[in-house]
Amino acid sequence: MKKGILVMAFLSALMLYGSEDGKKHVVRTVADHGVQGVVVHYEINDFQSFRLTAAGVDFERISIEGFSFLHKEGYPALPSNRDIVLLPHGGATTVGVEVIRADTLQGIKVWPAQPLQPDGYSLEETFPGTAEDQPRGNGDAFVYDSLFYDRDQYYPQQIVSLDQQQHLRDNPVGIVHVTPFQYNPAKQELVVIREVKYTLAFSGAERFFDDISRHSQGYLKTLPQKFINHESIGEEMRGYLSGGVRSSQVDYLIVAHQMFSMAADTLAQWKRQLGHGVHIMKRSHWTTAQVKDSIHSFYHGAATYPDFFVILGDQEHVPAELVHVGRNRYSDHYYACMGPPGDYFPDMARGRISAKSSEEALSTVRKIISY
Repeated sequence: MKKGILVMAFLSALMLYGSEDGKKHVVRTVADHGVQGVVVHYEINDFQSFRLTAAGVDFERISIEGFSFLHKEGYPALPSNRDIVLLPHGGATTVGVEVIRADTLQGIKVWPAQPLQPDGYSLEETFPGTAEDQPRGNGDAFVYDSLFYDRDQYYPQQIVSLDQQQHLRDNPVGIVHVTPFQYNPAKQELVVIREVKYTLAFSGAERFFDDISRHSQGYLKTLPQKFINHESIGEEMRGYLSGGVRSSQVDYLIVAHQMFSMAADTLAQWKRQLGHGVHIMKRSHWTTAQVKDSIHSFYHGAATYPDFFVILGDQEHVPAELVHVGRNRYSDHYYACMGPPGDYFPDMARGRISAKSSEEALSTVRKIISY
């Protein structure tokens, strides 16, 4: 891995590869076959390229509107998209890929991915960083894997991959990475996949949900929109919702330091007036393990899963988890993730009301209520 001081220069005009006849940059169509599977078709009509110069080398930064990038540091930052799919509970999934049409471009040196800004906030910073793969300033180190760029091989090896299976509550979730490019650095050859179709075939399951009754009506109504196979998810849910859904006894948790009791009680009273069932967790001292155990234990022990939690107080009162040791960054995100280790899909909506004193906490809660 080679690092150097970054020097960037932009071309005055973008280069456009593709159609100029008013077509959309990318056309994606989804055929939702329920618990049998899903078929997704991509058509890439155009992409953009602009020049960046770093360490005395000219690179091309490739982009597609609405796409993210591959983030392996020092490797080509090729445009990539994520499709999120709800997988049937207890079933198996296989992936099939068909490349229908492709072009090849020569003489291109693709810009390498740079370090991401981690999630969370730093105690030394007034404002949290944002996740981005752009260089953060002319004084930052430029990351470039020179050994990789000498190799005669195509990257990535798979243009469509089901890389991870996360969990959203009790449901397995598939994250499909679609990268309509393959790059050979030694040949400086860029293969552009203009049209591709992939199939996720499900087997061994008859429904998406194991026990749909553990979810609140509010949660179920917003769930389908998160997934590309939302039509079949919605169809299964409508059959359940039409029969009536039991109300959640507690759907809103407040985690607070004892010194913020009045603010917590005021917030809870207002939320109950709005129709929420509220449970307050208060201690005179919290550790990160106690925060996570309290939220997770209540969540897993509830007949109907709670949908929200809010932390009342600053880091010194109710600590967030340390998520990046080197940069001293903290986050509440993983308090909301109820799956096995490695799960990063939140199962509850979360928030934090920052306050350094009981007076400030109560004042902030009252402002929220008044607003």
